[in-house]
Amino acid sequence: MILLPLIIVIETTLAYKALMFISLMGMLIAEAINSAIERVVDLVTLEHHHMAGRAKDVGSTIVFLSIFVFVATWSLILLDIFSKN
Repeated sequence: MILLPLIIVIETTLAYKALMFISLMGMLIAEAINSAIERVVDLVTLEHHHMAGRAKDVGSTIVFLSIFVFVATWSLILLDIFSKN
């Protein structure tokens, strides 16, 4: 969570800070949802079932997309901030 203080310290607009915070929290929320999906699937059945695999795949996809949004958001914002200096 070293990125949270960075959001506070970095000199930029409130809108950029909000986007950085939302993308960071979105990634953490996606990981929590993925963990919940995996635990529920493992609780319901220990046997391999194609629908259980799909549920886990969807959870992993959510995490991947949230990481992509996070990296894209932070990269564009930091690029904009440091290109002005």
